[in-house]
Amino acid sequence: MGQNWCSHFIERHSDQIHAFHGHGIDAVQTRSANEATNKAWYNLLEEVLQTGDKGGPIAPECMYGADETGFQPNGGDVQEKVIGATGQKVQYQVQDSS
Repeated sequence: MGQNWCSHFIERHSDQIHAFHGHGIDAVQTRSANEATNKAWYNLLEEVLQTGDKGGPIAPECMYGADETGFQPNGGDVQEKVIGATGQKVQYQVQDSS
């Protein structure tokens, strides 16, 4: 195999595969995103919103958005090439947060 074997392989099979710059996504996020987990999360959220303020509903002005999934030390911008199906707009690369 030569130095340019990979790029030539991708070129020959460009109707099926494409090289992308990877976009980082936390490994925890990829494991937790499924229908059963999402349904359980929204059921719990609804219950807390209806009864979370000493048995009464939580007022809309007391609700805030937050995301505590960690952070990527390099800002989440992965500059590595990854291979994916042709026609995809974004190709994610799983990585752990530190």
